[in-house]
Amino acid sequence: MFGFLGDKWGRKKVLTITVVLMGTATMGIGLLPSYATLGIAASIALVLLRILQGISVGGEWGGSVLMASEHATPKWKIFAASFAQLGSPAGMLVALSAFQLANGFGEGVFFAWAWRLPFIMGGVLALGCFFLRRKLNETPEFLAIQSGETPSSLHLGQKLKGCWPNIFYAGCAVVVGSAGFFFMNTFLLGYATRYILIPRDVILNALFIATCFQLVTQPLAALIAKKVGEFIFLIASALFCLFLPYPVFICLQTHDTFLIICAITTAIVSISGFYAVIAGYIAQAFPILSRYSAISIAYQSSAALISGFTPLIGTLIASRFAENWLPLALFFFCSGLGIYFRCFRY
Repeated sequence: MFGFLGDKWGRKKVLTITVVLMGTATMGIGLLPSYATLGIAASIALVLLRILQGISVGGEWGGSVLMASEHATPKWKIFAASFAQLGSPAGMLVALSAFQLANGFGEGVFFAWAWRLPFIMGGVLALGCFFLRRKLNETPEFLAIQSGETPSSLHLGQKLKGCWPNIFYAGCAVVVGSAGFFFMNTFLLGYATRYILIPRDVILNALFIATCFQLVTQPLAALIAKKVGEFIFLIASALFCLFLPYPVFICLQTHDTFLIICAITTAIVSISGFYAVIAGYIAQAFPILSRYSAISIAYQSSAALISGFTPLIGTLIASRFAENWLPLALFFFCSGLGIYFRCFRY
């Protein structure tokens, strides 16, 4: 939806709308009355607010990538797009810090009201982003289309005519990065604490340290990719990422905090290198007229239909093979293996 609007109205206008939706939904969750007060209406409202957040994210990613890349010169487009990807580690650091702060009030206070603070703070943060985005300039490439002879009023099917094969390949290409983060940041926390009995604080601290490194190394990865060639970098980093779960699970079994932090940091930094470059790379596969729609459909469909199920499938595998991590490592390996058969054909 927002991809189509971004190709019709412009990147700036849609990014302004999405941040308002995200801020409203996030603060709404923080202010939502409890089940004890509203009953089932509270549960329904929570789900609706989460859906609103999801719709907002669907428009955020593509717009931020294009806002960065389309302002850059041709040689620096993929590198510029990597800065939009920094929103992931920056957001993770803010979220981890906020919940650590709320958790500091104690478990009783946290569950009573302190859990609301990060959501309310998120709404305030979105308000600040809204004023910043109001000051952005529309991208030169989109303005060139508006002033040219190519009509921007075409319907979605016309804009995406001939783009569907590349949309499919692009969706496959992002699996390694998106599934990797779901696996390492979401699934691993529950798995390590439940099945390997590692304290939750150890994993949270490891994720926090890894995310700090990610924030620094993502631009460096994009710069390296520019030097060696984005295609070569993506193929090499994807191949490396496929084998990451094996040393991670081995280090988790040791219960050694230092080894756990090193393993998780190495895995997340490696995945983030691929993640930093892939956004700008797939954006260049599509014409300006349909670029926002195409990359949004490719990325969000892949994340929802494939990568988003990674924690669920991982949990099912873990419940079946509780004492054996090898099936989980093989699952991650197979989930990303298709990159060599379906991707990078454009």
